[in-house]
Amino acid sequence: MAIQIYKKSQGKYVRMVTLGAAVLLGLFGGNQIYAHFGDLPAIFRVLGYEINWGHTLGVGVFLLFSLGGLWAVNYPRFVDLLIDTEGELRRVNWPTWRQVLEATGVVITVVIILSVFIVLVDRTVIIFFLRLIGVL
Repeated sequence: MAIQIYKKSQGKYVRMVTLGAAVLLGLFGGNQIYAHFGDLPAIFRVLGYEINWGHTLGVGVFLLFSLGGLWAVNYPRFVDLLIDTEGELRRVNWPTWRQVLEATGVVITVVIILSVFIVLVDRTVIIFFLRLIGVL
């Protein structure tokens, strides 16, 4: 039984990115598993190198994510979703670099103004409760 790729000519880039993300997740997850279980005693030896549960579980997590990603990028419903998503992203009217910088400036300015306002209101309320009422 040969592996057949579903809709082979469509969604190549989004499939590659999805599979790459799954492999990276498996790699980082396997590394974290190894870091957690790496001190356990050896299970067996291979070519003079001791293999412990950290190695075994780490490689297992990596293989699980890698093979799961390979399965996902060939699963028809998921592939159709990826192809549709890629098509929608091609139709998006992306902002220019100037528009991004202007919008970022507006957001930063509003955050600074609101922060100053909140600090002033907070200090005023504290002064009111402490000095005038003597509650806090």
